[in-house]
Amino acid sequence: MRALAAAECVRLIDITAQTIALWQELGPDGSRRNFVETDNTHFSQPGADLVARMVARGLLAAGILAEQDVHRLDENVPEDWSTWPEAPPAAK
Repeated sequence: MRALAAAECVRLIDITAQTIALWQELGPDGSRRNFVETDNTHFSQPGADLVARMVARGLLAAGILAEQDVHRLDENVPEDWSTWPEAPPAAK
C-alpha cells in the first residue's frame, strides 16, 4: 500500500497503522467497546465513528478536504442517528 502510493504519487492515509497504535494504547479491555462483541473484527457503532473521524482528520491533514468540507468532527453522534445490523455478517 505504501509502495503503491509512493509509486503513483498519491497521498496515503494509513488508517491501519493508526488503528493498530490506538488499539495497543487502549489495550484489550479499552478497545473492546469499538468492536462487535461476538468477533472483535467488525466495528461497533462507537468504533465505526472513531475510525470515520480518523479518516476525516487524515483527509484534512493531507489537504484532500478543506475545513469547510468537514462538519461536527468533534461532536458526539447520538447512537440513534446510525442504523446498525442486529448481528455481524456471517463468515463465508
